[in-house]
Amino acid sequence: MEKFKIQTLNRTAHFILISEFKHAAIPFEEKNMANPPEKGEFAFGELTIKLEFQNEVQSILTQLNNPNGYLIFGLEKGKRQSSNLINYALIGYAVIITILLINNWDTSYNQQNHRNFEIIWNHNNSIVEYIQKNNQKIYLRYYDENQDRNFEKVEEYKGGINPSSISKDKDENGYFEDISFYNLNGDFVGKSIDKDNDQIFEFYEILLENGKVLKLYDKNNNGQFDFVEIR
Repeated sequence: MEKFKIQTLNRTAHFILISEFKHAAIPFEEKNMANPPEKGEFAFGELTIKLEFQNEVQSILTQLNNPNGYLIFGLEKGKRQSSNLINYALIGYAVIITILLINNWDTSYNQQNHRNFEIIWNHNNSIVEYIQKNNQKIYLRYYDENQDRNFEKVEEYKGGINPSSISKDKDENGYFEDISFYNLNGDFVGKSIDKDNDQIFEFYEILLENGKVLKLYDKNNNGQFDFVEIR
């Protein structure tokens, strides 16, 4: 069975295309080429599609063609050869898109449009940063260190130097169980913990400037504190 491949150059292009294929009921095989990237390889991912869906894919690619170059695709044929003229047209179309947009690849990959922030991914798509446009200071930093499409850690910044909070998803279920808080000097000043993974933080600990520790408890897990102590 004849197939062709689409290579996506960044995370945004990859997941938008997957979403479009699922919506159109186009079956595909997925390969994450950035986990880990091969030497000299610049593609984020690769999707393999049966040749019989070439017209549907061509229609989707046409709709996703974008003058800012946020989506860059390269197609190649499968192992078997085909004399189908539409197949050659599809391959040629993808080559034209790649040539037209390749000059914008670095900008579109690393700095995606947002009204208030520059969104910057690192080279292997494991870290993304939100940089405030008005002062060029960092506001958020997300970590997906094992590249499993789940952010295990998020840092929020106030002032752009030290994190004001660090949230951790230790079991990678998509919800944060542990949040640590820091002052503007980077000193630890408190934490909140979800002990039973029910998305309710049952315990808060706050370090006060006078050296005392304020502890808040939600012992019956109803989302409201029912016990307070200061030490």
